[in-house]
Amino acid sequence: MTYLALYRAWRPQSFADVTGQKHVTKTLQNALLQNKFSHAYLFSGPRGIGKTSIAKIFAKAINCNEGERNEPCNKCSTCIAITNGGLLDVSEIDAASNRGVDEIRDLRDQVKYAPTEAAYKVYIIDEVHMLTNEAFNALLKTLEEPPKHVIFILATTEPHKIPLTIISRCQRFDFQRISHEDITERLIHICNEKRIEYERQALEMIAYASEGGLRDALSLLDQVLALGDETVKVEYVQSITGSVNQRILANIFDAIAKKDIAAALKIFDSAIADGKDPKQLVKDMIGLCRDLLLVKVTPDLIDIKHWAIDVEEVKKLVEMFTEQELIDMLDRIARTDYEARFMNQPQIIVELMLILLCRRQVLSDQANTINSSGGNNSNNSNNGNNSNNQLADYSRQIQQLQEQVNALTQSVNLDASNNSNPKANDLFNRRRLSNTGSESKYSLEKLRDMQKENNVKVFEKIKGNWQAILESIKKEKVTLHAWLINGEPVAVYQQYIVIAFQNAIHRETTDQAANRQVIETVIGKMTGKPFEIINIMLNDWKQALGGNEAEVDDDAKQCVDTAIELFGEEFVEIEED
Repeated sequence: MTYLALYRAWRPQSFADVTGQKHVTKTLQNALLQNKFSHAYLFSGPRGIGKTSIAKIFAKAINCNEGERNEPCNKCSTCIAITNGGLLDVSEIDAASNRGVDEIRDLRDQVKYAPTEAAYKVYIIDEVHMLTNEAFNALLKTLEEPPKHVIFILATTEPHKIPLTIISRCQRFDFQRISHEDITERLIHICNEKRIEYERQALEMIAYASEGGLRDALSLLDQVLALGDETVKVEYVQSITGSVNQRILANIFDAIAKKDIAAALKIFDSAIADGKDPKQLVKDMIGLCRDLLLVKVTPDLIDIKHWAIDVEEVKKLVEMFTEQELIDMLDRIARTDYEARFMNQPQIIVELMLILLCRRQVLSDQANTINSSGGNNSNNSNNGNNSNNQLADYSRQIQQLQEQVNALTQSVNLDASNNSNPKANDLFNRRRLSNTGSESKYSLEKLRDMQKENNVKVFEKIKGNWQAILESIKKEKVTLHAWLINGEPVAVYQQYIVIAFQNAIHRETTDQAANRQVIETVIGKMTGKPFEIINIMLNDWKQALGGNEAEVDDDAKQCVDTAIELFGEEFVEIEED
């Protein structure tokens, strides 16, 4: 006889054998006892958690005549036939390969006939979300009013793809991922029944790697048994899953605690040379860092430990970090885990993460030094100093912003008071109120300073490579390129590149923080220098070049142009005094 995979050999045959899903099994058993079961059910949830298994158990229970009403006996001919898939009245349909309207029409014709051997016909449609819209429409009427002898059980991993008209006609059960503890206990039970030697930590690792799916856990156990000659050990599981062993993890966190970049990178490179996956290493680091943080904030949670490292090692590492350090580290590792998914060379970003983790206190140490030199010589704890330093930084930033706002307000008031034409001045003010983003953020006097201090040599280089910069930005973000081509560089002022736009909307969109960051990053890569950009209106720049005599007329003209752009030329009427 050929070997039967564990997930098939140990498939539950009664509600009592089901691991997890108590809310589902209890409800179905009560419905059977009260003889109040529905004509259609929807089982939704992740893969490998028992949806089709429970569906077959339910089919056996309602057709079994010898067992208890809420459990199949698994001994009568009906139960045995359903278990072996030989009962014609219970059909298991794969919607992925039978997804067309013709297959559903055949099913609709079949349900009219009474069952031949059992009391009820049961149709289990797996991955029902794969049906086409036409197939769902064909199923709809039958699902709403099926014959009394027919029960539908729909199973899916993606319920959001099923039409609401189908869902509303079913009793829905949302299956949950099985807990690590329940999976571990199930694996222990199987190993004991088969008299397999095992290490509990190895089974915990399998449970963790399965991510809540018992079927995946049994498949992993099958692989480990094949590798370990019917024994389950930690090293076998690590070899199969690609996980990093606890010694490597502990050494990495020890190097991070000591801020030893060279040691951390050396350990990482050694693990990669041994065939470890950098993405898996990051996942293992997330689990361990999470455990360290939980134990740090709540020592009573010491039993909630990561499967790759023992409790004593956790206690030792916890003492090497502060609570805030662990929070920042977990955030950094989690972001690296997300970013590594989209990189062809994840090793690079993991190395960067290790460097940043080792340097986690360098910037804060510098900030503390600056604050202490300014009179903050408190002898409080590190956490207290960090909080005080942050408050001091926030206060200084708010004060600087307030000074900038006051300076800009004075500049705007000065420009308005210098305008000798009341008509134009009124138009100018109305333009500012109706479209606050269209005016320049800089006074004409400031723009003239930019012109006078223009770094001509650098400006010529930027202007000569502007098309190349636009092409690079197009590769990064094509929509941003469409906005930026409306502008052109007009000066290089200190560390800023001044870009003038003909259209206010293009300037406002380009001036958004996310877009500015893309542009500045591209320019920095091409020039090797950290330039920032200043976005202005071309008319404002021309006014600064031409002096004050044309300022009012140009401003009024720009106001009219903006009104035409917003409302259309047919709705704008120009009156002249």
